[in-house]
This record gives sequence, structure tokens and C-alpha cells, in this order.
Amino acid sequence: MNFEVVYSKRKTLALQVTRDGKLIVRAPFGTGEKKIRRMIDDHRLWIEKTLERQKNAPVMTDDREKLAALTAKAKAVLPEKVAKYSALMKLCPAAVCYGHAKTRFGCCTSEKKIIFSVYLMLYPDAAIDYVVVHELAHLKYMDHSARFYRLVGSVLPDYKERIRLLKP
Repeated sequence: MNFEVVYSKRKTLALQVTRDGKLIVRAPFGTGEKKIRRMIDDHRLWIEKTLERQKNAPVMTDDREKLAALTAKAKAVLPEKVAKYSALMKLCPAAVCYGHAKTRFGCCTSEKKIIFSVYLMLYPDAAIDYVVVHELAHLKYMDHSARFYRLVGSVLPDYKERIRLLKP
């Protein structure tokens, strides 16, 4: 199994499977190859499962036409969902915008503006609803505290299953 090792001042070993299917081992300086290979062997099942999921994950393209189509879909789908959940949660963003972030599906600014990645449109409707509720909850709680997730859970009791839909 091919992998890349990234050494740093960390204290523990960690495994990462990138969006393009590469295995990265993050290790403290001085970690021996034997220990790294043992970590990989101990987690082989997880690595294989994650690599397989990665193959089936939506492809985030930079193609202009596809991005334009995703943007059009986001502008057609998201305002209605934001309005629905805003009314339900009694929380209203100052503005809703669209971007092309590949590593996050949405963000909420301190000015109460919500920015959604158009790549969110590559995911199932249940996952989209979760991101909308998640970002709206940030209008009340700008953190990921227990109270934040209680608010999310009060609207979407199955939010943990919905989060899994977003994982590659």
C-alpha cells in the first residue's frame, strides 16, 4: 500500500485519506518506519473502506459549465430551504451567498451572512438540509457546543446520519 509520511511536532500518529485517494500518515518527528507500518496494518480495514467510499464520492470539478450548473441549482434550491428552516428555527441570515469551497459546505460569518458551497448540490437532499440547519444554528451559537447541537437536533433529530452522507 502506497502512502506518504508527513512529520511534524505532533504527539500521535494519524491517518488521512485525501479526496484524490492518497493515504497520508501524520507522525511525530523521529517515528520509525516499523511503527508507521504497524499503524497502517492495524487500520487496514478502515483505510480500504475509506478508499472505496472515496471512489464513489462526488467529484468536485473546476469545469466552468459544471460550476455554472451547480451555482444555478444552488440558487434554485437553497433559498427555499433557508426560508423553510429560518421560519422553523426563528433565525434569519442577513444574506445568503454562494461560493466554490471544496473543503467546507457552508460557513456563517459574524455579520450573520451564510455562504454555501455550490458543491453541496452534489449531495443528497437530506445532507443539504443538514448543512442549511447547521449554518442557521450558527446564527445563534457561533461554535460547535452541546447547545449548538441540541438546537440542530431539535430540528433534525437524525442529524448524525445526515452528517455521514457528507463524508466521502
